[in-house]
Amino acid sequence: MLKTSDEPAAGHADVDALTRLYPKDAGSTVALPSEAMEWFDESRALDAEIKAKTERLDLIKNFFRQALGEHAHGILPDRRRVSWKWEKAHYEAKDAFDIEKRVLRFHKK
Repeated sequence: MLKTSDEPAAGHADVDALTRLYPKDAGSTVALPSEAMEWFDESRALDAEIKAKTERLDLIKNFFRQALGEHAHGILPDRRRVSWKWEKAHYEAKDAFDIEKRVLRFHKK
């Protein structure tokens, strides 16, 4: 049974540490504590919230992209700037390759 007294920290480093601690699954089933139902429900609710906020953020960014059109820079009435410029990224892999794409950025005044 899972010990809940040893609460894990949140973060990618902690996920990596837990993955190294438990590198394989035993193929068996464990009875989880009753509070795991709360973890389950909260994780589903957070996933739905993140999805909705991500979709909204994508829509807002598309408003900027549409407003910028072929322009690289836009200036808001309060003098903050937005840019949508071409950038090249180089990826090292078995076969290295470059990707060019327009990247939307929000700048301070």
